Amino acid sequence: MSAPRKFSKFELESKLIFVAKKQDDNLLRLIDLFENHKSMADKRVIIVDDEADSASIGYSRKGDIKNANKIAMQISELRSLISQVSFLQVTATPYSLYLQPTEVEVSNVLEFKPVRPVFTKLVPVPKEYVGGDTYFGELSRSADDTLESLIHYRVDHYEFDRLKKFDGRVFKLEDSLVSPKIEGYRTALITFIVGSCIQRINGSNAGKNSKKLLYSFLLHSEAGKSAHDWQEQLTNELVRQLVQAAKTGNVVLRDLIQTSYDDLSRSLKLDDKPIPSFEDVFREVVKALSDDYITITKVNSEENVIDMLDDAGQLKLRSPLNIFLGGQVLDLGITLTNLIGFYYGRRPNRFQQDTVLQHSRMYGYRRDNLAVTRFYTSQSIRTAMQQMEEFDSTLRNAIETGADKSVQFIRQGKDGTIVPCSPNKILVSTTQTLRPYKRLLPIGFQTGYRTGAKGIGKTIEHLDAEVEKIVQFGAPKPVLASVEVAQGLLRQIASTLLFEDADDVSPFDWEAACAAIAHLSAQNPEKNSGEKYGYGQPQDVIRRVWQAPVRTQSILKLQTQRKQKVDLLRLTPLILQFCFCCGRRERPTKAGETRHFIGL
Repeated sequence: MSAPRKFSKFELESKLIFVAKKQDDNLLRLIDLFENHKSMADKRVIIVDDEADSASIGYSRKGDIKNANKIAMQISELRSLISQVSFLQVTATPYSLYLQPTEVEVSNVLEFKPVRPVFTKLVPVPKEYVGGDTYFGELSRSADDTLESLIHYRVDHYEFDRLKKFDGRVFKLEDSLVSPKIEGYRTALITFIVGSCIQRINGSNAGKNSKKLLYSFLLHSEAGKSAHDWQEQLTNELVRQLVQAAKTGNVVLRDLIQTSYDDLSRSLKLDDKPIPSFEDVFREVVKALSDDYITITKVNSEENVIDMLDDAGQLKLRSPLNIFLGGQVLDLGITLTNLIGFYYGRRPNRFQQDTVLQHSRMYGYRRDNLAVTRFYTSQSIRTAMQQMEEFDSTLRNAIETGADKSVQFIRQGKDGTIVPCSPNKILVSTTQTLRPYKRLLPIGFQTGYRTGAKGIGKTIEHLDAEVEKIVQFGAPKPVLASVEVAQGLLRQIASTLLFEDADDVSPFDWEAACAAIAHLSAQNPEKNSGEKYGYGQPQDVIRRVWQAPVRTQSILKLQTQRKQKVDLLRLTPLILQFCFCCGRRERPTKAGETRHFIGL
């Protein structure tokens, strides 16, 4: 940021706008301006913090001493200098803002200004916008074909390793067109080419200029530059083999195009869009391959990204079909026009919600292209992103109904109690959203075998005995049990589950579920024996136990006879129901009331 050293009286009496990047030296210059011009500091000032959750919030701790990070400290100092100041935060990912306490004490700032929103206004979402609800909402999880569910293609998570570096023991480059080891990525590229050609045919038939019918595909699975080099080599080889197959009439190409055509036709039919004949699409794909319609571009810090942008600030589409390969530079707000294929494989140890949403380049005004859009990722990543969408939509609904003040962020302490969440904790792997009638259920598991070194038979027998102490099987009415008993049963159930491929299934957070039970119970103002149980006594608070339709032993016998594993939801329905029926509260949930649970 640069500004005049001195301002005239005329300038100081005018309305002034300063734009500064959130960087140490720039903010220092801005602070100096107001310190050196008292008349400026006495004016009414509005500070607009764009991307308010980025850099503006951050703390460090050494022992018991907590300090604000540099940028957060400077923003607080700037606000303190101005006598009449309003602070407006702008962001699409407000989670860390809501995680802030109303007051913060830090050692390196005498008066640290709060950053938790006092009020929130939503930007309207037009119907043409395609966002998280489309990709990860209820319709995307439908067992029946929907436009939203057909977007998703499940990728073998081991394939991400094959896209990280070359390993000749796994597959050879010359087999790229047929090797099952990269089936997901090959399918993604071919479906992108077929989808683009379908849109170009339909666009031309509708009278659109074919020169402007340009489409893009993004591969974003690794941050390392060496991985990008390998991905570029692999993509070039795949396209080269496709071009060669088009020239020689290789039947493999026709089969690959047919598979993608059949897949996209289902979506086009649901969206009531024209479906060109297969022969027309085949000819257009061959033309695209033969006439060099495909451009492959690597986007990382080594490249001059500014030169790659068009006038609208988006990555420039240089040809009808554009394939982009990139890493962290794509986190910085760079967008792509007509993105209809996104292969996503970033796998951090812990998914951080605001970061992953920044990766979601498939969001945008893409409704017209939705029928030919595909998203390629593993089951575990998709599950994590579904959790993010649930969290996001619940918070949005709370804001829309004016109930955002009732949104509570809590976390489980090491001693098992519930304490306010620390400001910088919003990692999705430790997040649960609790709302009326929502159930927390493990998915993607099998139950263990009855006998053997890790047999679950004795555990099930013990569970039977404990449950029968609480409620007789077939009892006509539910009974009450303590939170401690419920949590104990839940932890025993955890030992009976097997997640056969933990790398491809998001693990169920049992401790989060236990803490959620304690939290919801503590919020319940029920009275028992004339005594009201308070928030600080979760061990005394009672909850309903919902009866089981069958005995667990009978299900276990069925498992032994059939020599197969039985879904735990059938194995122990009583315990799961009583532990997870968060919505069945004695006190009706207030309209719009939501609680977000963050368990460490």
